[in-house]
Amino acid sequence: DRNGNPVDYQTGPIIWGEPGTNGQHAFYQLIHQGTKLVPCDFIAPAISHNPLGDHHAKLLSNFFAQTEALAFGKSLETVEAEFAAQGKTPEQVKHVAPFKV
Repeated sequence: DRNGNPVDYQTGPIIWGEPGTNGQHAFYQLIHQGTKLVPCDFIAPAISHNPLGDHHAKLLSNFFAQTEALAFGKSLETVEAEFAAQGKTPEQVKHVAPFKV
């Protein structure tokens, strides 16, 4: 605290991340699948300063998909239906679905 005494609570945020898809299999996977709740702010620029065809639109699509998946996830029923539509057997669905919810 301000008097030099130890505290038993978190005293400040951790700020980290990566732009766009660079953090997908590192930070975002931790946020989606980790065991600790990680409060997040996702920030996306509306206008690109380096326009490269439809690159910015694709990155924004990924941004919205990541935030939607984190906010709402998928139910077991939805995942099972998606796997069944892909032609997976009931045994495969039963085995794999719990790892996607």
